[in-house]
Amino acid sequence: MSKITRVSLSLLTVAAIAAACVSVGPTTSSSPSLAIPSLPSASLPSITLPPTPTFVATPGVTLPPTAAPTAAPTDAPTTAPTDAPTDAPTDAPTDAPTDAPTDAPTASPAGTAGTLDFTKPANYGDIALSSGFVPDPHQKAVTPGGSIDASYLGTGENGNNCRGYATSAPDYQVTYTSGAATLLRFYYLAEEGDTTLIINAPNGQWYCADDTYATSDPSIDFDTPASGNYDVWVGTYTSGASISGTLNVTELSGNHPE
Repeated sequence: MSKITRVSLSLLTVAAIAAACVSVGPTTSSSPSLAIPSLPSASLPSITLPPTPTFVATPGVTLPPTAAPTAAPTDAPTTAPTDAPTDAPTDAPTDAPTDAPTDAPTASPAGTAGTLDFTKPANYGDIALSSGFVPDPHQKAVTPGGSIDASYLGTGENGNNCRGYATSAPDYQVTYTSGAATLLRFYYLAEEGDTTLIINAPNGQWYCADDTYATSDPSIDFDTPASGNYDVWVGTYTSGASISGTLNVTELSGNHPE
């Protein structure tokens, strides 16, 4: 309630009380009149009340139904599996693969089947000759042939290819002592057939020969010959063949196959 309204009500209350205090009786002319002073009229301000608001429903507006909130799922997400996937084996195999042999194959060592072995005793013995020996030529009957193919030796030190079949042991060994002679010649004279000659000299090198002096007989020359062992093989062109003939050793250039 505003302040002005409270003041107006107070004034009305006072006026009502004053009116109640006046005695109401028969009016006579002799009765003294009670003069009631006139109360000043209070000018009450007019009070204007605001209009009561009217609520009008707005037609055609349909409020969507309020959906109840969906409760969030209470289940925790599925826990990832704790077992880690099986790892691929990281350890290398302990058994190493068998390595291929790294050493290149070597020729059969001397003294085994398949090679010419100058360490073996000669089939037809040996002889010691010194420079200037007589008779010249020195001769030895030898029957050549064998099962070992001498071609594995390749090219001899004198530039000739090694060939022919022979035995592992040399046919003959000559231990030579050098001197004034400047030539030492080996040659083989076959009664028939074709033969070859293979010699291992004191320097350890191989020397080979086939047909010489326009014949089928072989010969090998050593110029300024060194002292030492000369191991001699006589070969045939057929494995196991047997050819009779004579091995000759000379220091004279006029002695040779013919």
